Amino acid sequence: MKVVIVDDFETNALIVKAYMQELTSVEPLVFTESRKALEFCLTSEPDMVLVDYVMPEIDGLEFIRQMRARPDLDEVPIVMITAFDRREVLLQALDLGANDFLGKPLDELELKARTRNMLKLRARSVALADANRALHKLATTDVLTDLMNRRSFMERANAEVARARRYRKPLSVLLIDADHFKRINDTYGHSGGDAVLRELANHARHIVREMDFAGRLGGEEFAICLPETPLDGAMIVAERLRERVATMPVAFDGQDIRVTISTGVADIAGGDGEVAPLLQRADVALYEAKNGGRNRVIAARQEG
Repeated sequence: MKVVIVDDFETNALIVKAYMQELTSVEPLVFTESRKALEFCLTSEPDMVLVDYVMPEIDGLEFIRQMRARPDLDEVPIVMITAFDRREVLLQALDLGANDFLGKPLDELELKARTRNMLKLRARSVALADANRALHKLATTDVLTDLMNRRSFMERANAEVARARRYRKPLSVLLIDADHFKRINDTYGHSGGDAVLRELANHARHIVREMDFAGRLGGEEFAICLPETPLDGAMIVAERLRERVATMPVAFDGQDIRVTISTGVADIAGGDGEVAPLLQRADVALYEAKNGGRNRVIAARQEG
């Protein structure tokens, strides 16, 4: 674990480094310039910081303040080291977000003990954050395709519809269905069908912009939300996706699976308060595309 040591007096810093090197799995990093140390911490997220109080440019208190201004660094333990025992300085350090403080001259055993305790807390914090991220991904992501699942897509799309209405911006959705998917499953098995769905997801990711997002609504049905995109622009995106899928077979078990898609496209109408009406209109257009021979894109007609 990376422990950053910040002290403008190099001899002191090297003494602390020597103590840290005696601890298991600790990588001490010494900085004698507080500004460079802060730049490192803000970009590399250490596991712990030992910072001196009295330093030129940026003193210990300002160092702590700037680190705690970053929410993503809030769980990094910071220990201030100081020869001052003034109560107001120590209280200010704690108020700014220091987890602890140590007095000079440093006691080797105390420094090591507190460092071990801080790093244990840090390890638990990192493990908890990783577990929460994994749970969030599990709750919001389709396991097979790694796209948004239906619930996540609908929640974000509803937020985008609300934003589009508020700022009077265009918004469109694509509703996409793999043609003859049952035949693919019957011919190549469910593993082949899964390979097709994963590749369709990859195609969707390839054609969308950073602001766009795609989700798997269920089975072989996908949706793409295109904020700030009118119907004509959405038709271009849909046609680009249709052509890409039709001309790029899915490699599976030494074979090429030919796939096409049908797509319904709808844009936001004056009465739409959520994404469901857009998807309903896109679904009607999708049904028309299927009945018209598949492997095509149809735009929905707005009701009313």
